[in-house]
Amino acid sequence: MQLRKMMVLSVVGACAAGLVIAQEKTQPAKTVQVAQKAKDAETKKPSARMPNYYRNLELTDQQREKILNVLIEHNEQIDELEEQMAELKEKRDAEVYAVLTANQKAKLAELQMGAKKKRAEKAEKSKKAAEPATEEK
Repeated sequence: MQLRKMMVLSVVGACAAGLVIAQEKTQPAKTVQVAQKAKDAETKKPSARMPNYYRNLELTDQQREKILNVLIEHNEQIDELEEQMAELKEKRDAEVYAVLTANQKAKLAELQMGAKKKRAEKAEKSKKAAEPATEEK
């Protein structure tokens, strides 16, 4: 039972650390995305999309405007919270990764590369399987 708990904890730790490595590699892209988002927020006015099926409710112009304003207000708050969550996840993953030894980090990198290779092979296989169906049409 004790061995099983240790194995489960090892797997959970490896998965969490894997997120850190993946995020470390994509960090510059995220920084660019955040900068682009800030630039976009300055240059365009906030927008929102009417929820599904609301178009069928025969809303008045006044109702439509009020609903869109509510959506815009809440979407701004939600966006801010999502940014905070992303930052917290990055911090958490970095702290988890810092707990690992150099050997564990190397092994984790190997495992992640293997998983990445498998995903790429699977995607390629799916792509090839879809090609003949597309050509027949």
